[in-house]
Parts: sequence; structure tokens; C-alpha cells
Amino acid sequence: MIRFQHPVLDYEVPYTGLWYVEPKLVGVRLGAQRSEHGWRWFTHRGTVTPPPHVARALGWAPVGTFVDGEFVHGRDEKSAWSILGRREPPEEGIWAVFDAVAEFPCKMALSARKKLLAALVKGPPEAIREVEAAVIDSDADAVREVMTNLKEVDRKTGMIEGVVAKLASSIYRPGATNRTWRKFKWKRA
Repeated sequence: MIRFQHPVLDYEVPYTGLWYVEPKLVGVRLGAQRSEHGWRWFTHRGTVTPPPHVARALGWAPVGTFVDGEFVHGRDEKSAWSILGRREPPEEGIWAVFDAVAEFPCKMALSARKKLLAALVKGPPEAIREVEAAVIDSDADAVREVMTNLKEVDRKTGMIEGVVAKLASSIYRPGATNRTWRKFKWKRA
């Protein structure tokens, strides 16, 4: 089982380099790794059984391929756990995927991994979606604008808890926390 890479909680908006700026959705971190026997699913708590429609949503991939995302159901993490915690989960929820790694140790930059991810996502949008990212080059004001727009979406939906900015040249490092991934959380009213 691969350990997830984690963003650093930050307050300083990145201002140099090429960044992918994505919404941090409210849900449960869910990963899948391809083995000889199919996809193996897990959270930070251990192995889980995903809803069947999510399990069918990934295409074929070489053994060792890893996909990272957030399982979203309802407006809170508790609701997502209520689905993933079942032995036979119902076909509810969406897996919002944001990264894929072909092999470890990872040598691919995030920009290349995003292309791999697009090739792996085969399921219907009711089951799996790529997290949309704004690609911003050395412009802190543009990052702030994306954050403002996502806060407005959150006010209407309650489904976004912040923003994650990822350096396009970053390498996926399992279990690591570093400044190439930065999380900006906003306070709930």
C-alpha cells in the first residue's frame, strides 16, 4: 500500500513557477494501486471496498500504477466514510482524482502525471472525475482569484474546504510533506 503525499498547510500564496491550483474537496482520501489481481483500494486507515461504480471507473493499467483522489459523498467526511466503511457499499458518491503515478520511485513531474491520469479515467462522470485545476505561471494574484472563485462555489455547495497548489515540476513522494504541494484552508462560518 502506497502512503499518500501530503500538502503543507500554508498561508503564503506561491508566486514563482508553474502551479496547478485545485479545489480541496470535502471527503475521504482514496487511493487505488494496480496489482496482478486488479485494483487494490485504500485510505489512510487501510484497505476499503469502493462502491462498484467507482471500482469499474478505472481503465487497464500496468501493475504498480497508483491513482490518488478524494471520495466525495454528501457535504462532509462522515458521509463519505459511511459509504467506504461498508462491506458492500451502494453505488453512491464520486471519486475525484487528482494524481497518478506509473511506477515508484516516481520520476515523473506532475505535468506528465496529469496526462497519465487522463488516460486512466474511463468511467462515467457519476463515478469518477478528474479534479479541474487552474494552471498558473508566476502570478500570485491569479492564485488569489482562483481561491476567491472557489470560496464562492463553497458558499453555494459546502463541498470545498480550501485550495491545494501543486508545483508542476513536483515529484510524488509517498508519505512526504513538502512545499511543492501547499494547502490553503478557509475558515467555515
